[in-house]
Amino acid sequence: MPDLHLDTVPYNAHTTASDALPSGCPILTRAVTSFPARCAIGVPELITYSAEEYEALAVRLAHDNALLSGLRRRIAEGRARSPLFDAAGLCRNIERAYEAMIELSRAGKRPEEIDVRALTCT
Repeated sequence: MPDLHLDTVPYNAHTTASDALPSGCPILTRAVTSFPARCAIGVPELITYSAEEYEALAVRLAHDNALLSGLRRRIAEGRARSPLFDAAGLCRNIERAYEAMIELSRAGKRPEEIDVRALTCT
């Protein structure tokens, strides 16, 4: 397992990040304004705002095992609470959304925005 994932700009890892995070690998990224650059998980100090800041933090993390270990621990803890890794919850919410869509259709209503959090489980 790698010690640190260095994300790219302007196109972030997305799929690779989804593989790195479950293993607890910290991802160093740089915030930019494009849509592809929107992957992060509860460790905001790994988001940098310039090429210089990105490089400095990458070098620091490469030399500071204690800091890297702490980040791994926080990622593991956050992963357990993150909806990003809750496949069963995602499945339940999609099913609830489908049920709400079917109810709207059967009632002859037009499609509308559905707030899955507001739906009750049946």
